Amino acid sequence: MAKHAAHSQQDDITHAQAWSGALAQAAKGSPLATVGTNSLAEGDPIVFVNDAFAAMTGAACDAVLNRPVVAVLAEYAEAAGLAGFRDALADGRSGSWRMRIVRADGAATPGIVFLSPVRDKGDRVVGHCINIVDPAAADAWPDERGGISPANYDKAPGFIAIAKGADHRFEYTNAAYRAFVRRDHLIGRTVAEALPEMAEQGVLDLLDEVYRTGAPFCGSDLPISVRDPATNCLERRWIDVLYQPLRDGSGAICGLFCEGQDVTDLHKVNRTLAALEMKMIHASRVNAMGTMAATLAHELNQPLTAITNYLAGARTEGERAPDVERLKTALDGIGEATRRASGILDHLRQLTRHRKPLREPFNLREAVAECMRLVGSSCRTAIGFDNRVPGDTIMIADRIKIQQVLINLLQNACEAMAEADPALATIAASADDRGITVCIADTGPGVTPEAKATMFSWTESLKREGMGIGLSICRTIVELYGGRIWLEHSGPEGSEFRFWLPWPAAAPPR
Repeated sequence: MAKHAAHSQQDDITHAQAWSGALAQAAKGSPLATVGTNSLAEGDPIVFVNDAFAAMTGAACDAVLNRPVVAVLAEYAEAAGLAGFRDALADGRSGSWRMRIVRADGAATPGIVFLSPVRDKGDRVVGHCINIVDPAAADAWPDERGGISPANYDKAPGFIAIAKGADHRFEYTNAAYRAFVRRDHLIGRTVAEALPEMAEQGVLDLLDEVYRTGAPFCGSDLPISVRDPATNCLERRWIDVLYQPLRDGSGAICGLFCEGQDVTDLHKVNRTLAALEMKMIHASRVNAMGTMAATLAHELNQPLTAITNYLAGARTEGERAPDVERLKTALDGIGEATRRASGILDHLRQLTRHRKPLREPFNLREAVAECMRLVGSSCRTAIGFDNRVPGDTIMIADRIKIQQVLINLLQNACEAMAEADPALATIAASADDRGITVCIADTGPGVTPEAKATMFSWTESLKREGMGIGLSICRTIVELYGGRIWLEHSGPEGSEFRFWLPWPAAAPPR
C-alpha cells in the first residue's frame, strides 16, 4: 500500500493518457505481445494491451483492462514463474522469466516474460512495460538473423528497426524505417555510421541509456532532422517512438527494438489548430468586451464621481480663504481616483491584448474578487458571491487568462441561477505539492444531460446571444498550462466545476 499512498486521480489519468498516446501507437501493431500497467494505482492495473497479447493468450482485450496485472498473468502463466515477477514488480526492477503460457482454450506454449519499469523525469516508477515472446525467436535474435520474421514486421504500421550490441548495429529495418531515414543500406552498420546526423542530435546517447539501464523510452511528438542523401539537406520531422530493450535467454540485454511513427503531418495540423484556437480565444475576449461595456461604465463611475466631488469641494474652497489641508486632501483624493480609473482601463487593455500565456505568480483571491465584482455588476442583484479562496493562495500563470476562465464560469453560473432562490456563486481553491485546484459552485438547477455530453466542445449555443465556445475556451486555456477542467457534480441543488493547474516547478511557491 505504501507505494500507492501518494497517488491521485490525476496521476491515474495522466499515466493512462500516456499509454493511449505515443507508446500505444508504437506498440499497438507490434508482433511482440505487449502489456502496459499503471503502478501509481493499487495492484498495478493494466491500462494497455495490444492484439499480439490477445492472440498469444486468447484473452479479450476488454476482459483484462483495469485488472491487476499479476491476477491476469496468473490466468495465463504457470505459478512457478510468477513469484519472481511479483517481487520485481513490487520493487520496480526489470527482469525476465521463462513461463509456460496457457491459452484460454487450454493450449500451452513456452514464453519469456520481460518486465521493464517506466519512470518519469523524477526517476519515479509510474508504470511497467511487459513483453511476452517466443523463446525460440528470442534465442535466435543474438546469433541468427533468420530468427526475425520480415514478413510480420514489414506489414506492421509505422517504422521498425532492430539493433544489436552496445554499438547499436542494425540487424533489421522494415520498409517504413528505410523510407523515413531515406537510406537503404543499413544492415550491418551502426547507428553512428549509418545515421550520423541523428547521432549528433542526441539519439545515440538515448540508445546508450536504454541499453545500459533496460528502461524503455517512449517519446511523443519529438523533433528530429533527417538528411536527404540526394540533396544533402536536413529536413525537420516529428516522430512518436518507443525504444524497447531486447534480452537473450538469460535476461541480459542484447539489443534494442525500435517502433515508431512519422507524425509530421499531424504535428503541423496541431500547430495550425493551436494557432486558430489562440485567435479564437482572442476574438472571444474582444467580443466579450462589448457585453462588459456596462460593467466598465459602472466601474468607472465610482472614481469619476469621486473626482467630480473633490473638484466641487475645491471650487467651493476657492470662494473663501483657502483651507490648505482641505485642498491637499481633495488633491490626494483626485489622484487616488485617477489611479483607480487608470487601473480599470489598463485591465481592459490587458484583457484585449493578443499575447502568449505567461507564467507569473499572482494572488488568486484578489484575482477572484475582481472577477466577482465585474460579473456581479452586470447580473441581477439577487445573486450573491462568496470568495472562499484563502488570502495567501498564489497561482503561477497568466492572470488575465485565468481571469477569463473565472469570468466565463461565473457568467455561466449567474445565467444558470436566473430563477434560483437562493442564488449564490462560490469560488474556493486548494493547493498541494502537485498543483492548485479551483472550484466554482452555483445553486442553479443543474446541467442537462444533453449539455454534459458536449459542454467542453465548441458547439452551437442554446443561448440567444452566446457563441457556444465559452467552456471550450476555458478548457483550451487550462490545457495551455498542462491542466484540466471538469464538471465535478451537478444536480437539482446546483453544479460545481473545477479546474486544476500543475505547478511549473517541482514544488509549490512558498
